[in-house]
Amino acid sequence: MEENKEQEEIVEENLEEKKEEAPLEENELEEKEEEEIEKDIPSKIKNDSEKSKLTKKQKIQIIVSVVLLIVVIVGIVLFFLLNGKEKKKESNTNKNSNSNVEEPINYQEIVNQYGAKLDELVENYSKQNGKTPDLNALLDYAKVGDYKISCKVQTINASSRKVYLEDCTVNDSKETYSYGVKEVSKPVSKELKVYVGDRGYGKEYLFFDEEDDKQSFKEYATIPCEFDNCEGYDAYEKYFIVREAINIEDGFTHGYNYYIYDYQNKKYLDVKILNPDSFEILGYNQEFYGVYYNVNDKDYIYSNVSGKIFNINGEYIINMGWDPDYLLPSGYVPVSMDNDITNFINLKSGKVVYSIKDVYGFTIDTTTQKGYIIQGIKKSSNEEYDDYNFKIYDSKGYELFDGEVFDGFYTENSVFVTWKNGTFKTYNSNYQNTYTSKKYDSVEDIWEDYILVVEDKKLNLIDYKGNVLTTFIEDYWNNDEYVYHSMLSGWYTENGKNGIYLVIQGGDVSKQEILKNNPEMTLEDLDNYDLGYEYYYIPTTKETGKIPTYIGGYAKPVLYLYPVFPTLVNVTFKYPETLTTTYPKYKDNWTVFASPNGDLRDLNNKYYYGLYWEENLNHRVDFKEGFYVTKENAIEFLEEKLTKIGFNDRERNEFIMYWLPILEKNGKSLVYFELTEERDSNSPIIINPKPNSMLRVAIHVKKVEKETKIKEQKLSTFERVGFTAVEWGGVTY
Repeated sequence: MEENKEQEEIVEENLEEKKEEAPLEENELEEKEEEEIEKDIPSKIKNDSEKSKLTKKQKIQIIVSVVLLIVVIVGIVLFFLLNGKEKKKESNTNKNSNSNVEEPINYQEIVNQYGAKLDELVENYSKQNGKTPDLNALLDYAKVGDYKISCKVQTINASSRKVYLEDCTVNDSKETYSYGVKEVSKPVSKELKVYVGDRGYGKEYLFFDEEDDKQSFKEYATIPCEFDNCEGYDAYEKYFIVREAINIEDGFTHGYNYYIYDYQNKKYLDVKILNPDSFEILGYNQEFYGVYYNVNDKDYIYSNVSGKIFNINGEYIINMGWDPDYLLPSGYVPVSMDNDITNFINLKSGKVVYSIKDVYGFTIDTTTQKGYIIQGIKKSSNEEYDDYNFKIYDSKGYELFDGEVFDGFYTENSVFVTWKNGTFKTYNSNYQNTYTSKKYDSVEDIWEDYILVVEDKKLNLIDYKGNVLTTFIEDYWNNDEYVYHSMLSGWYTENGKNGIYLVIQGGDVSKQEILKNNPEMTLEDLDNYDLGYEYYYIPTTKETGKIPTYIGGYAKPVLYLYPVFPTLVNVTFKYPETLTTTYPKYKDNWTVFASPNGDLRDLNNKYYYGLYWEENLNHRVDFKEGFYVTKENAIEFLEEKLTKIGFNDRERNEFIMYWLPILEKNGKSLVYFELTEERDSNSPIIINPKPNSMLRVAIHVKKVEKETKIKEQKLSTFERVGFTAVEWGGVTY
């Protein structure tokens, strides 16, 4: 029974398999299966049993195959996924590579970073120092990577202290970029007036004026002022120079922009000179030729002759020492170069027309208006000061007098006087020799119409023809008793008498003679002075004589005046009774016409480079502080300290030339600098109009026998702002 049951189950399984293998009608399938079963049931049972065993094996194989298939499929999927990422990465890389080639660098962003760094630097500097910095000094600290950034306009806005950059290039790019917002000066209704009149030169000039009594002068022109804080700077017949004050802090101006107004065409020129380090006008006889200016240590000339700007690549432009200040009558501009060479530049072409080595200075004949160039040739390489021979050139660079070398020369009223080795010659305005003198022991000094010479040991005053007018001292030559003070001597008026006055130290003068003429002094006072005579010759009456005098106290105080535009200046002393010597002669006051370069002319149009006086010693110092100076370090000491105090080149050189011999003669000295506040309390001086800034310095020098320890004096640095006055002098103990 069990066996039949098993067979029946096998039959049923076979039937089920058959149903799966063929899509036959259910009835037909059943009939066919029944016939086959009936024919061979035992065989079927055996085959089905084996087949059942194979199916289990196949199941295992199928499972393995499926697993393998899944592994293969997963592998293929992973392969394509990973390969796709690599291709995408490669695609992105190629895309970025193509972007570097095809898309330009964002130079504007680089300029923005550059400007932002500058803004930060300006802000930090301003907070630390309380003032706006020089932007040029910060540029190297604001670099952006290795990019080369250059901007034609770079400035700090005055009110916001934010940087404004314009026309910037990056790596010499063709495109330009900007940064920040420019503070635009709003047009204002202010007008500037130009006047014409004689302000001390002896003839009429054009000028802007804010201070003088305008009723004294005639109004010449009115021009618009298109800028905030603008003012007139200088005026010529057809052109007016206007400047705009910028970087104003605490009431002081720390920079200017300059503009040129064309009066004929009633408009401003396109030339804008923005915040230059220095600025000088090139003009002559009311003709405007252009301007010189320096920006970032580079020298430029705007030539109004050609309308072009020339980069002259010099060290500095040379001051002529007369009006005009920086222009020869030929229209050439002298510019100092390396190796003591001076190039003379044609304003029309901007080219060098000639060069002269070792230019010593310039002079001009006030009658003919001819300008001359002086070439200084040192007599000895060991000499440091004042030991020169000279050659003379005209303003076009031609050697005069066949290139002859002179000890010195003088020109006035169309007469040229030269001297060499004790012989002098006179020439007319065509440089023709009109007189040659005999040989004298020495030519000591020369003035208009008169020459001071030594002949047979006598100190004589002669005229240009060699005629002896008077003998001042019989036994003068090689006599160490006498010292001629050329700085105190010359043409001036004393006691209402105009003539030649010579101050000579030495002679038989007594203290009693000095006290007779100076009752306010005592014998003890005179211990601080040298004694001598003031010799004189009055041409109108031929009167001669000598006046006992004392020399010393505050020696060589000299006052320089630097107004911002040509100005009539009045100078007075609060205690004029302390004055012992003055030049020009002081009568209640000095009134001079001052130019921006420091040139002075009195009301008779006579030229002076400064106002000179000596005064009684009214303030002694105890040398509790100061400096110990030796002969060996005197030059280095003076150069360092005077620069620290704030002297310019000319002031420093003249100070050193006067005081260096004293320090070297002493060997060892104590030095103290009496500065402005202390000097004002001891010797007040009144200047009208009042300078914006003033420096007064008196050096006190005391000879010592050995090295002396002294507390070092602290020196502050003087800042020149606006109309500036500078005085220096000193005292010896």
